Amino acid sequence: MTGIVIDSSILAKFILREEGWERIRDVISRKPYTLELAMEEVANAIWRRITLLADIGIEKAFILLSDLLEMKKTLLIVEPQDH
Repeated sequence: MTGIVIDSSILAKFILREEGWERIRDVISRKPYTLELAMEEVANAIWRRITLLADIGIEKAFILLSDLLEMKKTLLIVEPQDH
């Protein structure tokens, strides 16, 4: 396995458009590797933004989750945690 590897913090920053997310676009465009666990952690970060911070609504959360799933299909190489 060669290439770029990213973790959930990078994915969350990109999906949630947190400060500095623009710098990640180039990394994402290179079809980086990540773990299935990172996908779950990003979904959890979206949940936290709805329930704990209340800075996004449920409709926006569904859009973000849809974007995350689309990224999984087209822009990421997602490896199982136990691989």
